[in-house]
Amino acid sequence: MRKWRALIIASVLLMLVIGGAIVAIYRLTLGLQTVAIQGNRFVTQDEIRRAIGSFQGKNAVILSLSGRLNRRISQTLPKVQSVSSDYKWPHAIQLTVVEKKPWLVFNSAMGPVVVAGDGTVLERRNSGDETVLPKEIVTVEAVNPVYFAQKTINPYLLNALTPVVSIIREYFPDQALRVELKGLVMAPSGCSFDEIVIIKDDDVPVYMGSEARIATKLSALRQFLWYVGMEDADDETHKKIRYIDLRVDGKVLVGYGT
Repeated sequence: MRKWRALIIASVLLMLVIGGAIVAIYRLTLGLQTVAIQGNRFVTQDEIRRAIGSFQGKNAVILSLSGRLNRRISQTLPKVQSVSSDYKWPHAIQLTVVEKKPWLVFNSAMGPVVVAGDGTVLERRNSGDETVLPKEIVTVEAVNPVYFAQKTINPYLLNALTPVVSIIREYFPDQALRVELKGLVMAPSGCSFDEIVIIKDDDVPVYMGSEARIATKLSALRQFLWYVGMEDADDETHKKIRYIDLRVDGKVLVGYGT
């Protein structure tokens, strides 16, 4: 009996030692201690680390393979489009963050507000911030800041802007353009406006009128701008263009000045 009792005690002690060794190995080698982050601009590393703080010390291999960190970040931080993770021996994970792409910039009294295509507000910039954004991002002028004061812009405004901006970008994919919606009205049932004004990068306003036949108007505008850009264009086209008016069907009316 004593022999069996000693054997049981020895077995239990051995199991405790083995268990302690396993825990020590887990904590010292596989337990998540370090997270390296790359690819982020609009969402800060502190925000990402707070989102995954509860995973600290858990098995880094399992976390990386299961995608739990990735899902937590994507679900918690709306500015993030997707995340990929790569396990680094022994206790680190490299996170590569893909953020939502800027689509619009709203000019406000407090500074530009950068917005993604789904309406997520990506960044609120200072008025003096000179960081250059890609030319393909359209700037929207003269909109009440209350419509983009939250984490996402007003959905009615987004629905009104989306078709207008999309078709403008279809015809002018790489020019710096500003857009103003004249007579913008927000109602409980939606958003409406009377007139579209496109402002080119040389500050020339293009009066588009309503959304009606906007594709035809943009096609005529593109053809006209191509023509005045030709080297052998006549002297009249090389005068200073003050405005372009497309509100008359089938015509491109141009105001010149010196």
